[in-house]
Amino acid sequence: MKSKIIITVVIVGIVGLFVYRFKGPKADKTEIDRRTTVLVQKAEPTKLQRFLDLYGELKAENEVSVTSPVSGKVLRFNRLEGERVLRNQAVVSIDRFEVGARYAPAPVTSPVSGVVTRILVSEGEDVTMGTAVAMVGNVKVLEAEIQVPESYAPEVKIGQKVYFKTRAVPDRTFEGKITRRDLSLNPATRSLMVRAKIPNADNVLFSGIFAESYIFIEEVTNVYVVPESALAKTKEGQDAIFINENEVAVLRPVTISLRYRDKVAISEGVSEGEEMIVFGREYLSDGAPIRPLQETIENTSIKSTNTEVLQDS
Repeated sequence: MKSKIIITVVIVGIVGLFVYRFKGPKADKTEIDRRTTVLVQKAEPTKLQRFLDLYGELKAENEVSVTSPVSGKVLRFNRLEGERVLRNQAVVSIDRFEVGARYAPAPVTSPVSGVVTRILVSEGEDVTMGTAVAMVGNVKVLEAEIQVPESYAPEVKIGQKVYFKTRAVPDRTFEGKITRRDLSLNPATRSLMVRAKIPNADNVLFSGIFAESYIFIEEVTNVYVVPESALAKTKEGQDAIFINENEVAVLRPVTISLRYRDKVAISEGVSEGEEMIVFGREYLSDGAPIRPLQETIENTSIKSTNTEVLQDS
């Protein structure tokens, strides 16, 4: 009988210790651990710009082919790449194949004034009438050819700014302007060809290179910019964002005025200085306790300075 009493006392003691450890003084710590850690960003008025992100091929302005008027063998180069040539000046001389004709090298002249951008033949090479032997154009101004998809074609107008980045000059951003716009789509690609002029006074860009092109479409100001992943939905399906109110997540309906890449611009529903939850909303519900950490997210814009086009590029 004594042994049964001792066993009962031991069991009660163990149960009591278990309850003490998991339901006693550590209960407060358990409540703290239940808070969700989130990143918050103070609402500060800024701007968001939207661009068409495309690619363009850069060519010398008014670049043309110089073609041979006769068949023969390339005798010599009168001008080399980078050298200026006037209209009707010889770029290449051809030793013609005309039998019985009085011998005289045939000059292959440029139809325009400019700079020789490429020599397309080698000395001693056989050419026929109409063969392109060189390219001539104005390298101080380049022209970008950009194919705009059909769905975006109505948004592109003459005069719009375009920004360019190329691996050939990775530390600079170049600014140009739309100067020409086709009036019909390419039936094969369902795209619209537009052309932009780019100043190239220091000759750092080359004809024939490809560049990332960003056609400026629109801008909104006095808005609050957050990642699109920060957006949630109300029960009614309206766009919303969680706001930190005394370490409690409060779901707030908002109005979105612009979207670009992974950024959205909030124009209504948030007040300056409020803390918007920009990361961690997937684990939240309206009224959930949170542990907020500060986060600074820079706005997305394109600058025509030398250093940045898109911070997310």
